[in-house]
Amino acid sequence: MKNKVIYHVALALLAGGVFASCTREVEDIFDVPGAQRLQEAMTEIEQTLVAAPNGWEMRYYAQPETAGYVMLVKFDSNGRVTVAAKNAATTRNRYTSAVSTWEVIGDNGPVITFNSYNDVMHAFSDPQNDGVGLGGDYEFMVVDWADANHLRLKGKKAEAYIDMYALDPAQDWEDYYAKVDALNELVFLNNDGVVFNFSSEDGVREIEYGHQLFNFLDETEYYGMIMLPTGIEFYSGIPVGASVARHFEVNEDATALICTDDGIDATFTAGETAAEYCVSYMNGGRQRSWELNLDNLEGSAKTAYDNFVDAMGNVTVKSIVLNTSDTISSYLYAVTFRLNGVEYVGHWYGDVQGTENAVQFVYEDADATGRSLFARAGKQNEEAGRALIMDALLEKKMTVKSNVSGTLNYSVLRFTDETDAGCSFTMAKR
Repeated sequence: MKNKVIYHVALALLAGGVFASCTREVEDIFDVPGAQRLQEAMTEIEQTLVAAPNGWEMRYYAQPETAGYVMLVKFDSNGRVTVAAKNAATTRNRYTSAVSTWEVIGDNGPVITFNSYNDVMHAFSDPQNDGVGLGGDYEFMVVDWADANHLRLKGKKAEAYIDMYALDPAQDWEDYYAKVDALNELVFLNNDGVVFNFSSEDGVREIEYGHQLFNFLDETEYYGMIMLPTGIEFYSGIPVGASVARHFEVNEDATALICTDDGIDATFTAGETAAEYCVSYMNGGRQRSWELNLDNLEGSAKTAYDNFVDAMGNVTVKSIVLNTSDTISSYLYAVTFRLNGVEYVGHWYGDVQGTENAVQFVYEDADATGRSLFARAGKQNEEAGRALIMDALLEKKMTVKSNVSGTLNYSVLRFTDETDAGCSFTMAKR
């Protein structure tokens, strides 16, 4: 019995020695080459980043399917990095650049870290007052670096995928953002709430735009996108058949956003005419303000307005703003004016009637201050004063077109008298 016990113990000790020796050899075989491969990858990525003579276009998403923004990033071999941006979310639409430090570190794979505070980069990851902020990253796992002109990153915490492309050596950084601004003004600026028709092999569906996000009216899912100098790119893309549409460019006459992905036929076009949009927006359908551009009145529109102002004597009109509401089915003109150094606001109420291509503002009533303006212009005759501005200008039947370009952005509308092409004015959504 004693010999048997000793035999088993000796065998266990022997086996333990054998397995310990084998484990040690396995660690030596895999760990050392793994660490070496990681170091080689880190070195290669560092060299790739520094090698781009004009830096990189970083298509940054703080979180998946949110609005994306481009940052331009230039790395140098001394651990310094310059980051520039221009967007509404973090720079108040002003071109801004900042210099800080960077490094490629090893953390279960190569990671690019902006390891000292950068006003531009860290604005996306700062917690801010709510403790969250935009919820973005400043450390990024490098998931693909096979192409020397394209790196694929993934935010370390938020896990949003981010693409970086080597920037054209001849591209001026501020001019890059000027091109993005031009696209934004053409299609998206102040155009929140507009409904486009999205046409593809799946049919035509209504999709609403707001703050660089799109969502189909019959869905709750949002599709985040980023604006580039030549068009837009969606984070993951809009489903089309068995594929997804990610890249779109504006056509020559600014009437459509057309998908440029191979083999995918998809377009965004206006969901309604400018006149239809005007009626639905201004006739109590949505809440917004539209300001009449008093410096851009043309032809008899300017004549009518000047006659109205002149008839009021020492009254100075500061603005005429059309306010709409989602709770009442009428428009309201708010006329801000000064009289004897005191500022007043008068109101004119009415309805907006329209056809496919034309609208007419129909006056219904006014408050006491609004009527006092009519009376002053009409030498105490309200009807005569009202006729000077309403009949001669604001109640004319007008054709309506986008004053931006094409049919994609209705944030500024031009109204032209149907019977007098020289009589026109513009209103801008604000």
